[in-house]
Amino acid sequence: MEGLMTTRVFPLLFAAPFNWYANQIQNGEWAIAEDEKFERQTHRNRIEYGTFQGIRTFSIPLVHSTLNGRYKEVKISYSQHWQKQLLNALQTSYGKSPFYEYYGYRFEKIIMEKHCYLWDLNMAIFMESLQCLKSEMTFEIKEPQLTSEIYNQPVPKYYQVFSEKSTFMPNLTILDLLFNEGPNSNDILIKSNQLLNER
Repeated sequence: MEGLMTTRVFPLLFAAPFNWYANQIQNGEWAIAEDEKFERQTHRNRIEYGTFQGIRTFSIPLVHSTLNGRYKEVKISYSQHWQKQLLNALQTSYGKSPFYEYYGYRFEKIIMEKHCYLWDLNMAIFMESLQCLKSEMTFEIKEPQLTSEIYNQPVPKYYQVFSEKSTFMPNLTILDLLFNEGPNSNDILIKSNQLLNER
């Protein structure tokens, strides 16, 4: 594994999973690749969240003609009512979680803003997540370059609203962590790296 002195640069993902955030903390700073070529069928437009029936995936529909260009040029399609579908799914899954009422409306506002470009939506959600995490790390958007592999790190078991009917589901979207653990979320991400270093 690369040392902490080497800055690793990560692609910007949609409400990225736990490991993405834990890797950034291991990195020592929030480092986002500025304008890479768009890669299909990735977490750039896909979110994995928990339900009482297990893990579910939701993908944001994109304008097909824009998929062969740069990430910042990829447009979101609004031919379907995906915003309401996604918000209904999150409400159903997390509406009774301890911190949904504190954070849910903040992300709902961003999702309903009808961003033209996927990059802008993802950046808005990322910046809001940093506010919720109260992270003190520095943030930088890096020049285009090869992005770093996201390592699978140990995910400490934290409270999940559906845990009474399902086993713990690791590496879901950051929204799962925030809605369930609230102010403890950043400490749990840090604990992931402590467990990694103890291996």
